[in-house]
Amino acid sequence: MRAAHALDQALNDSAEWRAWWGQAGLRVIEVGVTVNADRNRERVERGKEIAKATFERDRSYFADRDPAGLAKLAAEEAAHIMGAIAKTLGMTPPPPLPSASR
Repeated sequence: MRAAHALDQALNDSAEWRAWWGQAGLRVIEVGVTVNADRNRERVERGKEIAKATFERDRSYFADRDPAGLAKLAAEEAAHIMGAIAKTLGMTPPPPLPSASR
């Protein structure tokens, strides 16, 4: 939970990340992640003022994974999500994410 909180703070509260989000020129970028979906899928859509990014992972995504490796997997997924948003919205690559140890 600490890693998730640190990530949330970095993505919403730091000046570096606010500047990165701001370059999209949108009022809001909504990001949703589901890890118990019926299949894997990703979608990033841009409207006039709002972009919506939805990332779904099927039920087997976390199955049989070593719990010690879940923080690393979550960090990799977060990096993938931010990269997909950047690519679709024509943004620069995202700043570094906080480490899972924070």
